[in-house]
Amino acid sequence: MMTTLSTIRGFWDPVLWMAAFIIVIVITCYIRSLGKEEYKRGTEQTMVFFSGNIPPKELISSSNIYWGFFKAMEKYYTCIRRFHTGMVNDYVYYFIVIVIVIIASLIIGGVLWM
Repeated sequence: MMTTLSTIRGFWDPVLWMAAFIIVIVITCYIRSLGKEEYKRGTEQTMVFFSGNIPPKELISSSNIYWGFFKAMEKYYTCIRRFHTGMVNDYVYYFIVIVIVIIASLIIGGVLWM
């Protein structure tokens, strides 16, 4: 009985894939079992980390929480705002240009042929 599917690009063996899947599940369960046993739901352990302070009851905007991140990435956001026009036509144009570049690089690299 043959369980291997041979194709032009190689072969696919479902038994090997199932074995790999089971091994990944076993490793994942092992790593998960190494967690802290003293964790308790509904206690202070489940509170949101707010720089060591008790978070206020009112809503906090993301610009306040991620201020340091946005400040560190300020040059990137300044550059990218020029491309963010909000017009769908611009995004479709960017998508088409990127797809053309990817297909051209695949053809030049010999991975894809017409």
